[in-house]
Amino acid sequence: MELHSEWRWYQQQKSQWLPGHRGQFVVIHGENLIGSWPTYAEALAEGYRQCGLGPFLVQQVFERDACLLFH
Repeated sequence: MELHSEWRWYQQQKSQWLPGHRGQFVVIHGENLIGSWPTYAEALAEGYRQCGLGPFLVQQVFERDACLLFH
């Protein structure tokens, strides 16, 4: 699965990020936090700027993650 390592790492780090990044969108590339932004659009733009078309994850930080469906 593409982004498997990013998702796993996000799950491992989430509890540490909640106090300072709750509700923000983090960009993760591999096992590296690129940064966090207040909007999805800003996070996505920065992800493309720093990672190009390579795989990166944009995820909003909350205690419970939204369920995303891919077809």
